[in-house]
Amino acid sequence: MISANMKEILLYSLSEEHELYPEEYSPRSIKALLKRGMLIGEEDDYEITKKGIQGLGLPSKIRAKRPKTIIKKIMNILCDSEIEFFAAKDLPAIAADEDHYHDRTLWHNFDDVLFAMQYWGDDLELIMAQIACDYAKKQGHLIYAERVRHLLLFYNEE
Repeated sequence: MISANMKEILLYSLSEEHELYPEEYSPRSIKALLKRGMLIGEEDDYEITKKGIQGLGLPSKIRAKRPKTIIKKIMNILCDSEIEFFAAKDLPAIAADEDHYHDRTLWHNFDDVLFAMQYWGDDLELIMAQIACDYAKKQGHLIYAERVRHLLLFYNEE
């Protein structure tokens, strides 16, 4: 069993689009992961091992063909709970997002969305979604995730 802190370190290590900053974590957690063989590396450069991926509960490959099924399975494993996904038809046609820093309103069109899930504001959710997309990519589905307001949206890469 790994702690929440250790899980976060492993998630950042597995993510291809996010970088792990070891100085933000307890040296004891990193040493414990190194000792267990879940991480390899030194100083500021760590990589997750196959054992680390297994420690997160992830299989080497998901036995599913549809991208939504692959992503849903990975998200359920990483979130330790059942995630509710929304079909594109259940989303509003457009959404406004106020940008208070630049004093403007951004409008989002959801026509090309494949499916979506609720976003609770935790950066780890976005990292988990990106990891799930990476699993889908390994099986030939070019999918990416994007956050808009309170939703994580999944699109086909074009």
